[in-house]
Amino acid sequence: MDNSLIGENTPKNASIKKYKLLKTIGKGFYSKWVLFTINHKSSVETNLLIAYKVKLAKSLENNRFYAVKIIKRHKVERINLSAFKKILLNEVHLIQAMDHPNIIKLVEYNCEGEIVIKPSGKATQVFFIVLELVEQGDLFSFIKVRYKKGGFNERFAR
Repeated sequence: MDNSLIGENTPKNASIKKYKLLKTIGKGFYSKWVLFTINHKSSVETNLLIAYKVKLAKSLENNRFYAVKIIKRHKVERINLSAFKKILLNEVHLIQAMDHPNIIKLVEYNCEGEIVIKPSGKATQVFFIVLELVEQGDLFSFIKVRYKKGGFNERFAR
């Protein structure tokens, strides 16, 4: 394990389930337009904004490193929880369906939500997906670096 991956931007005692969180290694947002009913009367279409962070984590059971995608809901009062969970389960099912040796594997997930106490003492509900860790980085960064160096030769691309 590359020691440079272990950082100080996560509290030392931060953990989710059986994973000790070590460092943020990625973050982002994705969104989806969702139609839901308010008080069984009118339907409203809204943009469901989902923020996530990917943390380097160490399993407390087997000492292996994983990538934990931690998902939070923004503007919770405007978002239908069942629609939110449906979107998360869709992502989980897509990852599970991609069975190939060159695609990371899903280790476990929690789409029901887990209450986590932040260092400030504030309780927050998080959802998470645990994935295999790829230490060499993501595919986009690899392609970008290779492109700057002149791209791939045909033999390498095959």
